[in-house]
Amino acid sequence: MVKPGARIAILLFVFGSLRVTAQEDASEADRTEMVAMRDGVRLATSVYLPAGDGPWPAVLTRTPYDRTRYGRRAPQYTGAGYAFVVQDFRGRYDSEGVYEPYQTEMEDGYDAVEWIASQTWCNGKVGISGRSAMGIAANLAAAADPPHLVCCYVVTAPESLFDESYFMGGVFREHFRGNFMRLTGAEDQIPVLKRRVVMDEQWRRTDLVHHRMSIDIPIYQVGGWYDMFAKGAINNFVALQYHGREGARGNQKLWMGPWAHSPLSGDLAYPNARGLDGGFAEEMRWFDHWLKKNDNGIMDEPAMTYYHLA
Repeated sequence: MVKPGARIAILLFVFGSLRVTAQEDASEADRTEMVAMRDGVRLATSVYLPAGDGPWPAVLTRTPYDRTRYGRRAPQYTGAGYAFVVQDFRGRYDSEGVYEPYQTEMEDGYDAVEWIASQTWCNGKVGISGRSAMGIAANLAAAADPPHLVCCYVVTAPESLFDESYFMGGVFREHFRGNFMRLTGAEDQIPVLKRRVVMDEQWRRTDLVHHRMSIDIPIYQVGGWYDMFAKGAINNFVALQYHGREGARGNQKLWMGPWAHSPLSGDLAYPNARGLDGGFAEEMRWFDHWLKKNDNGIMDEPAMTYYHLA
């Protein structure tokens, strides 16, 4: 699936584990705002700012899992000179509105980016970071094409929610998607979803594969060989890297490692494999290059990197 002649790096990563590298106690937000979306619904948004005088570039994460949990990550971003912004999805925790997973992520992502760019503490350059549900939100925000979104760093996200998340093989994924719906307070929507077993216009609203050609920014895709979204990560990279709009074409990255969506168990072992959380330094290199114009060499490296057991 990689274009002939593409440069590929085979790396054996330095050993690391899946662990949180940020401080365990959540940092207190510098400010919390109720940010109005285009339809008037207000979303709870925490803002963490670096020390000193701005304005700064900003990194946004949008989540269904309670924005206050992400305060522990804030010092990593603010310490690197970024404003860090975390927003609850519509209808989740302190945000207003009705929670319908991913149905308004294009519009809400667009509005969140443009609100950030308009703030006095932001220099107008915004990136988005996210894993899994947050990565899906990042991809959909990029597809909405907000003018001030410069780049994204996306970990384990699909090209099609319908095929890869809800109905892989044509059967509703009760264990994964059903449990996600229960965890995020949308259990009452499960019976309706189970009846939507064919592609329709509502699915097309949330499937990136139908919106990829609207993306005109660099995206760093991180995927896992055992992850259910492996196909999506690879296909998103290939489509944007070789067939994307100007701005996206030729500016993508893909890093594939021996990971699943959650920690692997059993007798599988991969020597010298760096864990997903070990990629924060790479994320910072990505944002530094695109948001700060730091010529750190990341775009001189191969577009695709993957783990290979030698």
